[in-house]
Amino acid sequence: MKRSVRMTLLGAGAFLLFIVLSVSIQRWIVYPQFELLEKQDLQRSTDALIAAYNREAQSLAEFLADYAEWDDTWAFVEDANPVFLTSNFAPASFQRDNFHCVWILAADGRVLYRATYNFEQDSLEEIFADAGERILEGHPFLQPLSGQSMRGLLPQAGGITLVAAHPILT
Repeated sequence: MKRSVRMTLLGAGAFLLFIVLSVSIQRWIVYPQFELLEKQDLQRSTDALIAAYNREAQSLAEFLADYAEWDDTWAFVEDANPVFLTSNFAPASFQRDNFHCVWILAADGRVLYRATYNFEQDSLEEIFADAGERILEGHPFLQPLSGQSMRGLLPQAGGITLVAAHPILT
């Protein structure tokens, strides 16, 4: 066999060996390490997301409990005093406390007051008890009527919303 053919075959064999070793190292050493790093990063991100959700949900629940355990809120449920609404749920309140929706329900599920604040348009949409709106039996928002608070995520057309509910206490 000619020397040039042997050198070509030797070069081609070395190149093929290099490719096989390179692919093997990537497949059995490098790739599993990247996969492990990816899983660890995903776990850290998930833990951070869960911690952020828990902080925000806890903050909302505490904020809501302050309103629900307030004597003025109980008085509003009893007498529907509009002064309570104007002093507590003006647009400035929604902006200051960074919430966009409030519902006050009677024990039978009637909506006594519902307001939604639109931050982009700086507008407040209100629905009062005389509208006859009612929450259906079994709805999660009625869970606090049994004395338990609730909080969670509510899927909506534009995304998800963090919600909380708390019984109004005397």
